[in-house]
Amino acid sequence: MLAHDLGLALGGGAHLANLRRTRIGSFGEDEMRPLELIGPDAVLSPAQAMRDLDFVRVEPAAAASIRTGLPLDRVPLGAVGDGPWAMLDEHGDLLAVYEATGTDRIRPAVVLAGA
Repeated sequence: MLAHDLGLALGGGAHLANLRRTRIGSFGEDEMRPLELIGPDAVLSPAQAMRDLDFVRVEPAAAASIRTGLPLDRVPLGAVGDGPWAMLDEHGDLLAVYEATGTDRIRPAVVLAGA
């Protein structure tokens, strides 16, 4: 589909015999592993997997609100930029990923940690 769409956009045809992804975000080929070699030591923690996002480390009171999926004010949390933000507890564990709303409120896109 990709080659076909590019060919149409350029006013001709296109064919693709092989495509290999070598990078997505900060994850490159040096971190790739064959499926049969993936074990507990090779799997990233959720927080590590979100390393391309801005992160906000929150205090326990805010963590409790995040665990229940409440929208929050971004300014007191220190969530700067356009988001999304990886919300981490005081230990660095991923609680949720929050996104901007167009106001100073941010809302959860996904919550990982239950109440």
